Amino acid sequence: MFKKKDKSRGQTMVELALVLPIMILVVLGLVEFGRALFIYTVVSNAAREGVRAGLVDPRNTAWVEDRIRARLVLMAPDSVTVIVNYDDGTDGGQFSDPDLIVEGESRIRVDVSTDFAMITPIIRGLFPATTIQYVSARTIVAGARAHKTPGPSSTPPAGLPTDTPGGVTDTPLPTDTPGGPPPPTATPKMLTIVFTSGYPCRGTEQNANKGKIRAMAYVSDAGGNPVSDATVTIDVESGVLTPLGGGYYGGPSGNCWESTDQGYGDRDVTVTANKSGYTGDTDTKNTTANPICNGSCPGGPPPTVPTNTPTPIPPTVPTNTPTPVPPTNTPGPPTNTPVPPTATPIPPSPTPTTEPPTPSPTPQGLNIVFVSNYPCKQNGSNKPIRVKAYVTDNGGNPVSDATVTVSIAGGGSQTMTPISGQPGYYGDGINCWVSASIYTDHQNVSVSAAKASYTPDSDASNTSVNPVCNSCP
Repeated sequence: MFKKKDKSRGQTMVELALVLPIMILVVLGLVEFGRALFIYTVVSNAAREGVRAGLVDPRNTAWVEDRIRARLVLMAPDSVTVIVNYDDGTDGGQFSDPDLIVEGESRIRVDVSTDFAMITPIIRGLFPATTIQYVSARTIVAGARAHKTPGPSSTPPAGLPTDTPGGVTDTPLPTDTPGGPPPPTATPKMLTIVFTSGYPCRGTEQNANKGKIRAMAYVSDAGGNPVSDATVTIDVESGVLTPLGGGYYGGPSGNCWESTDQGYGDRDVTVTANKSGYTGDTDTKNTTANPICNGSCPGGPPPTVPTNTPTPIPPTVPTNTPTPVPPTNTPGPPTNTPVPPTATPIPPSPTPTTEPPTPSPTPQGLNIVFVSNYPCKQNGSNKPIRVKAYVTDNGGNPVSDATVTVSIAGGGSQTMTPISGQPGYYGDGINCWVSASIYTDHQNVSVSAAKASYTPDSDASNTSVNPVCNSCP
């Protein structure tokens, strides 16, 4: 006969044997479904982050994908598929070419997906492997601007629709104007500021202290037009740059801005442009990026303005390469008909036997180019032609004492004068040169620069390659 205590213990073991598998299955199920919910949350957050980044720079899909993958925590990057493209406001009108984007109508579309399977064999048998996917899309608003430095994700602009979970894309914004074609998108009002070529720079040691900081900047709007009425500041001594005309800013004397103190070493220098009703801009560069500048402001045209903005100054003038001495021909039958040399070969100088050869000095030469948008002709028949040129030496330094001549086909030659306050630039002494004669159509125009002891140079162009100018561009 079993005792009563033994019967109770046996009953407990039987009940535990029946209930324990169910409890373990429930616990494992909670873990599995919790893992699935976590992965879905990560995927959806990454997709939404990608759309927010796309609103900042919709055409840079590589940067958008980087922002997406940065949000994929505790997941192997190779296990996640990311697709960034665009659509016309419907799920069916997808495309990948950013040139087809219509601001205010097209959407940037982000599709993030990953394969998911249960780990527990029993639960995996009940719930087969599936794909966790999240699709998010937002309308690209007008005025989206490429980022300068990738930073933390920004808050999406107010008024945009909220992402719908479960892989459904957002509803596009309705058009306010019923019927008819949508109004043209206005050019965004924003400023772009860049340092002029050669700036910022600093002088060498002076009186046991480092030299002064010098700076010059150029400001334009979103259409590439120079802006001469902005407020431009510099973070050295809380300085303010003075407008020089044509979008250039520098010192009150008509050239570069210069610090008062001399106690500066190499450092980052930042210039900022602001104007009422416009989005401001900044540019930062270290003085080590440019040569030492002592005593005077360095010259040279500014760099190309970013975001495909037309450069309002002449291109960088290439240094003239001296004619090399032709090498000795290798004996043997030539494979091609020899071309006679265009210049008399320079015989090599005999090498002295008693002392090393003296290095050849850098040849002195001039380089002249038309300033951007020149030459140009005023609209209509019987209108004058406008010309502005820029002259440098082989070292890229501006030359303001050359003899510059402008020639127009069928119109003779005239002399241009240096422009006051703009080293190296030539026109009528104040702005661009305007022809006294009038012309009925586009003309070939050439400019030439000459100076004693320097090799002269010339440049030629036709007025048809530049926009019509009713005043000096």
